[in-house]
Amino acid sequence: MLNGVLKWKREIDADLLIENVPYYGFRGTLRSATDSEVITKICSEADVGLMLDLAHLRVAAWHRKEDVEEYLKRMPLERVSEIHVCGPALDPEHDIFGIDI
Repeated sequence: MLNGVLKWKREIDADLLIENVPYYGFRGTLRSATDSEVITKICSEADVGLMLDLAHLRVAAWHRKEDVEEYLKRMPLERVSEIHVCGPALDPEHDIFGIDI
């Protein structure tokens, strides 16, 4: 992931932000891509900012079985320059965040 960000940083003449991604546990994003330590390392080593997506944060915390506020506190908040605000809700039929399995 770091190599990809570094490549884009070399290719684009603009401030670059990375975005935290959701994690579902059963498909899609690798869990390590949602580790706050990994996100912090990429921001630091690539010297990029973070676009904090609160819906992605909540979904990832839920599936990682972590407290959302504790998970948020471990993010590189000093790097945040944009925030996406959205309020996902649990699907009462599936007890997950609105995803058909």
